[in-house]
Parts: sequence; structure tokens; C-alpha cells
Amino acid sequence: MLPYSIVEPSVAQVTVGTAYTSRQASKSSLTSLTVISATPYERLKSIEGAERFLKPGLSFAALHAEANAMSDLESARLVNRERDKLFQAVGAAWPSAA
Repeated sequence: MLPYSIVEPSVAQVTVGTAYTSRQASKSSLTSLTVISATPYERLKSIEGAERFLKPGLSFAALHAEANAMSDLESARLVNRERDKLFQAVGAAWPSAA
């Protein structure tokens, strides 16, 4: 099983090295796969007629505003700060081993 999904051409070409069959150790020829590297939001927007998958009252304009509300760095810092708070809370609630 590959750690990424195989999708339509257009984003990035990745050449996969020697592949082996599951029951044989024989080498097969090199295989070229196209892999997309996009966020779930970007992937959703790329689907034709994707508006029908949104909840009632939600629009791509609102999603776009939410997605661009902060930079990737700001988002990562927020996630790290909240994760630290969570671990501190769990640590404080956990009985001491001593």
C-alpha cells in the first residue's frame, strides 16, 4: 500500500522505484505515478459541482475566508499552543506515579 493516493495528472510526477509483486520476488518495470499534494479544502474546490457537498448555508466564499484567516505559520503555532495546554491539563489530572 502506498502512503499517498494516486490521482489524475496535473500536479507532480513521482517515479516509484522497483516494485515487487506480493507473491513473487521478481522485479517489475519502473512505474510512474502522479501524486497530488493539496489540502482537503483545495481538493474539494477542484471537484466539479462541489457546492452540492457543502452544508446548507455554507459557501466557498466563507470557506475561503476561513482558510485564509491566518498563515500556515500562525496556524501551526496555534495548534502547538493548544496541544501544550491539553498535555498540561492531562498531566495535572493524571495521578502521580511517585
